[in-house]
Amino acid sequence: MAQARRGERGRQIARVHRAHYFADTETQRLTLYRLERIARSLEWAVLCLAGAGVLFRLGWYWHLPKAAGARYGSGDVVEFALTFVLFVLSTACAACGVAISLSMQGKNQAGANAYRPLLIGVTTFAAYYFLAPRLPQLF
Repeated sequence: MAQARRGERGRQIARVHRAHYFADTETQRLTLYRLERIARSLEWAVLCLAGAGVLFRLGWYWHLPKAAGARYGSGDVVEFALTFVLFVLSTACAACGVAISLSMQGKNQAGANAYRPLLIGVTTFAAYYFLAPRLPQLF
């Protein structure tokens, strides 16, 4: 009788542990799915903001006024703000890529797309930062 109770208690504990394991796995999958969605949104935001910054530099930057003898004009202030926002978004995008790759560590899932947000965030900001000041006036 006592052994039957211990066996039943063991089965109950095993059921609870199994339910806990599957709940944790489901939570991890949801978290990974959310991270991937956030990363995809940040990728688009980074690429769109970099494109907007390039278009600004090619066109409108040269038409904003600059006071006589001043080192920086209002175009420089706008470009600084664009660059700062791009830096913040790129950093968040790269952090999402690192978080995705760390959450996939030790699993049998293909992690080829895990580094995509990291690469997009870092290379887009670096390319914009080094190339934008060298862009000519087009219109």
